[in-house]
Amino acid sequence: MQELDIKEIWQTQRLSTPELKEGELEAMLRKRSQSIVEKLKTFTRVEHIANIVVSILMIGYFLYKGDYAFSGVLILFMTIIVLYYKRLYNKLHAIQPTSDVREYLIEVHKELRDFVRKYQISLSLLFTIAFGLGLYLGLKDKPIRDKLDDPLFYARIGGVYLASLAACFLIVHLVYSSKLKKIKGMLDEMNSRD
Repeated sequence: MQELDIKEIWQTQRLSTPELKEGELEAMLRKRSQSIVEKLKTFTRVEHIANIVVSILMIGYFLYKGDYAFSGVLILFMTIIVLYYKRLYNKLHAIQPTSDVREYLIEVHKELRDFVRKYQISLSLLFTIAFGLGLYLGLKDKPIRDKLDDPLFYARIGGVYLASLAACFLIVHLVYSSKLKKIKGMLDEMNSRD
C-alpha cells in the first residue's frame, strides 16, 4: 500500500481552491444577505397571518361564551396589536437591495436591530397583559380565595410568568437575533477584507 503524504494532499487542495475576486465576494455576500432577509420576510408573513387567525378565534370564543364586554375590549386590543405588528413587518419588508453591498448590509443590520428591539419590547408588554388577563379569567371562573393568602402561590405565578417570558424571548432570539448576528458577521467579514 502506498503511503499518503498529508502535506502533499494539503498543498494540492490549497492550489485547487480558487481565490475570490472582490466582485465575486460582494456578489456572494449580497446573495447570502438577501437570502436571510427573504427568509425573515416569509416568516413574518406567516406569523402575521397566524396572529390574525388566533385573534379571530379568541374573539369568536368569547363571543360564543356570551362575554360581549370582554370581546369588545379584546377586539380593540387585538386590532391595535395586529396593526402595530403589521407596521413592524412593513418596515422589514421595505428593505430593498442596493448596488452597494456594504450600504445594503448596514441598512439591513440597522433595520433588523431596530425591528428586534421593538419586537421584544412589544412582546414583553403583550405577554404581560395576556398573562394577567389569563390569570384574571382563570381566577374569575374558579375562585381560589384560600390560595390568595399563600405567598407560595404568588411565587409560582411569578415563576411561570418569568419562565414563559424567557421562552418567548428565546424564540425571538432564535428566529430574529440569530439572523442579525449573521448579517453583522457578513458586514465584519467585508470590513476585514478592506
